[in-house]
Amino acid sequence: MAKKATAGKKLAVELHFIVQQLVVDFVLQVFDELVKQTPKDTGWAYSNWLIQMKEKHDFTVGSRDDVLREVQKFVASQFREQYKLGTGPIHIANNVPYIEDLNSGTSPQALAGYVQAIVLKTLDHFGFEYNADAHFKGVANLEEESISFVEF
Repeated sequence: MAKKATAGKKLAVELHFIVQQLVVDFVLQVFDELVKQTPKDTGWAYSNWLIQMKEKHDFTVGSRDDVLREVQKFVASQFREQYKLGTGPIHIANNVPYIEDLNSGTSPQALAGYVQAIVLKTLDHFGFEYNADAHFKGVANLEEESISFVEF
């Protein structure tokens, strides 16, 4: 009986790790695609995609004249290293004042709704289905001049 309990605990730990890694991989793939597909003029918009755990950030990094990609890279690496399953909501947000305009198709570099398309394509890639009633929320959550859409 003790062997079965030990095997069950081992399996639970392995499953926990697998699911946790799946969440990290999913979030980082969405994040990477957002960075790649956000229209580039000054670089400020694409460098302001940031991953935040628990609370959504409400700031911008750098400026149109002084783009700071290092912060974005640091935040992504911190997420990869520190995320633990059950931490709470995960937000990928961008607070530049014109991010909603870019997502509405004002740039010839990206189609309207490219943010939502990235999320849906990544869901499909991972074999997930979008369910508006599930804990995955906000694919179209555009608020306060930012986009925050990945919450588990």
